[in-house]
Amino acid sequence: SGAGLVMVLTEEANREIIQRTVPEAILKTYQSLEDHSEENSTKHPIRNNETENEIKVKEAVSWAKVIVLGPGIGKSRTAETLVEMVLHYGKEKKLPIILDADALNLISEKKELSELLQTYEGKKIMTPHMMESVRLLSGIERNEETDSAPDSISHREKKAGNQDILSAEITVQNVKKERDKVAKTISRYYDSIVLLKDARTIITFPGEEKIYVNTYGNAGMAKGGSGDVLTGIIAAMIAEGCSEKEGAILGCSLHAMAGDAAAEKFGEYSMMPSDIIAELPNLLS
Repeated sequence: SGAGLVMVLTEEANREIIQRTVPEAILKTYQSLEDHSEENSTKHPIRNNETENEIKVKEAVSWAKVIVLGPGIGKSRTAETLVEMVLHYGKEKKLPIILDADALNLISEKKELSELLQTYEGKKIMTPHMMESVRLLSGIERNEETDSAPDSISHREKKAGNQDILSAEITVQNVKKERDKVAKTISRYYDSIVLLKDARTIITFPGEEKIYVNTYGNAGMAKGGSGDVLTGIIAAMIAEGCSEKEGAILGCSLHAMAGDAAAEKFGEYSMMPSDIIAELPNLLS
């Protein structure tokens, strides 16, 4: 989808598979903290402690034009620390960041990470599917119940705007019924562009009432990995010069149109996320 250079920062255990499957990418690895639990028991690598892992994260963030955070990282202690460091150093550089998968899950569970994302100074794009949006809403509800921040005007407005959707039981069924409100609630709380993925993905922008609805796509795209492809397409478009708003809208449309092309060729039942990628050159040529 057009990115000139891609760097993959991943655990050392993933080195061989990444080199085999994506040889074009620049590869950087970090060590799992679970592999060094005794060594790190009193040396937690947060931003005040320049460990080897943190240096690698800082170098990778300094190199980048846009960050993708979440796909494949899991929810381990290592992943939690990675999210913290990336949000800290990305904020310093004010880089656009796209959050998906376990980055969203960790942010929904850890208030400290949620607060880091709220204060992140670069442009933010969040791409939750229905279950991830349930977790994010549940996290917002918990945070607001325990929030001890000063009762500023902006805080009161944000909290008041969330009351309608948070007053209902937070389930996938209710999220589907109130997709517009859910997307706006997450967007408002995190001051982030939100792509709420479903059969008809909707896109909301902070401070805007208008909602964009993607009408392309098909049921064959409801497979693990399709959302990661979407995240990568949006990141590539931003890296090549699109604004975050353009990248979100055009990337979502391009992803869905490539999915439709893949379904025509292989059928919805048999198509794979990699088939979506394979159709991109035809659409972009």
